[in-house]
Amino acid sequence: MVKQAQNIAGKNTLLQYTLQVLLSGLLSILSLNVSAQFVDENTPKDTLFTGVGQNGHDYIAQSFKANITSIEKIGVWLQQESPAGEVNLLLLGDNGANRPDFNQVYHSSNLLMAPTTGTWFYETGFSSSVRPGQQYWIVVDGHNNLQTSGQSSVGISNTFTDTNEPLYYSSNGGNSWTALPGQPMAINVAGDSCIIPLSITPAQPVICPGQTLELSVPGGFLSYSWSNGITSANAVINQAAIYTVSVVDHNLCLGVDTADVVIGTVPIVLLDSQYTICRGDSITLSVIPFYDSYLWSTGAATNTIIVKHEGEYSVEVESTAGCITRDTTQIYVQELPTVELGEDTMICLGEFVFLDAGDGFMSYNWSNGQGGRSVFVVSTDTISVQVQDSTGCWGSSDTVIVTANPNPISPVITPQFENLMSTFAIAYQWYSNNGALAGETGQNLSNPAPGDYYVVIFNAFGCKSASDTITVTSEVIGNFISEGFSPNGDGLNEVFFVEGIGQYMDNTLVVFNRYGDEVYRKSGYQNGWDGKGKGGRPLADGNYFYVL
Repeated sequence: MVKQAQNIAGKNTLLQYTLQVLLSGLLSILSLNVSAQFVDENTPKDTLFTGVGQNGHDYIAQSFKANITSIEKIGVWLQQESPAGEVNLLLLGDNGANRPDFNQVYHSSNLLMAPTTGTWFYETGFSSSVRPGQQYWIVVDGHNNLQTSGQSSVGISNTFTDTNEPLYYSSNGGNSWTALPGQPMAINVAGDSCIIPLSITPAQPVICPGQTLELSVPGGFLSYSWSNGITSANAVINQAAIYTVSVVDHNLCLGVDTADVVIGTVPIVLLDSQYTICRGDSITLSVIPFYDSYLWSTGAATNTIIVKHEGEYSVEVESTAGCITRDTTQIYVQELPTVELGEDTMICLGEFVFLDAGDGFMSYNWSNGQGGRSVFVVSTDTISVQVQDSTGCWGSSDTVIVTANPNPISPVITPQFENLMSTFAIAYQWYSNNGALAGETGQNLSNPAPGDYYVVIFNAFGCKSASDTITVTSEVIGNFISEGFSPNGDGLNEVFFVEGIGQYMDNTLVVFNRYGDEVYRKSGYQNGWDGKGKGGRPLADGNYFYVL
């Protein structure tokens, strides 16, 4: 079939036609059965080939790989100066050796061209079934002298893929071919798209440092080809990058998608390797807030926990990107220091108690406000101490009650005939210039030899007071005999006193009441009658008579 060429103009005598492979660029995902064609038809500029018409045939051939299942239109750039001529346009298969195969003719038509300065000429109205991924050739048989130019600007098509092959020329009917230098010629192929919609999962991939991520596309395709060399539907990756996958189905249609894998945010977890707390205390373990999730070994799901028991504690923190950081710490519990101050104690006024908490502690804090390892207690008080050891733990001692008891009133010594008598007390101890007098622990000191004497008395608390010193100058103190006495327990004039009686040990004292009845008798009397009768009961107040 001969078709009249359009856009007839110009004065050139040569036919010029140009074929150039359009790069498909990135094979983006398009819907099935969408017609797509060349989009940039700028005028070619650089001359690539000028034919001489040997044997009436000059062939120019350009290869491409189909991305569609059927071809509905082929376009070429033709230019003729003069005279008018006929051009044969062929769609051929590949002979397996990267050359046109005239035994595989998919389409053949003639174009009748008038002189023109150059324009696109299209062959339409046919449908040639092709296989996606296969290599095909567009061949122009000029019959006359031919000229073709390079394309100055190339458009983008999704209907075929550039084979990166040069323009080939044959002047012997296709028996041999010569590669021509320069850029390839421009061609235009239109037809039904055979692009498979394809989506990589996950749609927004994020990979965590040191971990892997699985990218996947649906299964069931004939073949898979990832940019990292993997040939299955799933690709396990370990670093951030741009990954591309292409698939081919059983119709040899192509699908392509690209995933930009970015590095996810890794949580920062800064737990010390260990912590030490004091028995009874607690510690707050804390990590940075605002991450997506937290999980402690205790089961808590917050960014902080409070612990007080010894053991190992761990936390797992996950960012919004899904990156996980784990950390572990060990909690040690330090026992509290202890101090034993001793038993409760009593002292007398003017005395003190020395309490010692022991050495080896960093700090001491006494309940009475004193510091240091020991204290002196001089008054009634309840005393305890807190101590701090080298780990910083504080411990408390037992409590000691110190009672400061009063001392008795200082005694007064009164001469009683040849004896010395102290004021009343619970206990007594007499002293001379030579020290304590053995056995002299009563209220009276009998028949003291000349010298200095004093007495120490004790109250019920065991506290003591000493009298002033009294000087004895003679063994016979005097001739005093009590004319009356008052045994009422006040410590004064308590007995019937006969001065110097100690010198007359062989004596008898007999006492009578006013009726002449004997009420008291004592052989070897030594100033001991306290007004009691023979039955040991106190006699009534009154006048009594005695015989000594």
